[in-house]
Amino acid sequence: GDGSKYYEFIPILKTPAEYEVYGWWVASSNRSKDTPFIINHEGVSDTVRVDQSINGSSWQLIGKYSFDGSPNESVFITNGATTQTLVVADAVRFVTYDTSMVTGINEIAANKIVPEQFSLSQNYPNPFNPSTKIEFSLVKNDVVNFKVYNLIGQVVYDAGDVYYSAGIHSIRFDGFKLGTGIYFYTLSTSSFTQTRAMHLIK
Repeated sequence: GDGSKYYEFIPILKTPAEYEVYGWWVASSNRSKDTPFIINHEGVSDTVRVDQSINGSSWQLIGKYSFDGSPNESVFITNGATTQTLVVADAVRFVTYDTSMVTGINEIAANKIVPEQFSLSQNYPNPFNPSTKIEFSLVKNDVVNFKVYNLIGQVVYDAGDVYYSAGIHSIRFDGFKLGTGIYFYTLSTSSFTQTRAMHLIK
């Protein structure tokens, strides 16, 4: 086609930052080998051509770009391929490491009730791919440290010290850059430490 037909993905980015942009498609021999991904960011337009006949059914890195969160930023997938085959627009993903691998911390409705004891719940789902939810309870306001270790005890993620109020909280952990395997997550406060295992399957 001539690029006049397209699918536009408009992200809602909470903060200006550098983001990795990923694409997802189902690969097949009849897919375009030069599908245009047009990334509009910070007033600039970059075009990356992607071979959609291979590397399907998984997140594939398109590139790393700085976004300022303005409403005119987006990713276009167009029919402007030179090959007369199918162009696929399945999904686009934005990931930033300017903050952490923790993609969201949500207060649960039950956090209005102060728990009677500290607790660290089993992640759900488990096994997971690529993200999972972890709940924990605090009986008092405290500084919390969340770490993830591999089987040989190496720290693969450290959230640092974060202040939380008393209540029930949840962490969504994204391990898409980690390989398949067993990992251990540890939650530590001034008076409480607990570790649980989780299983990442890709």
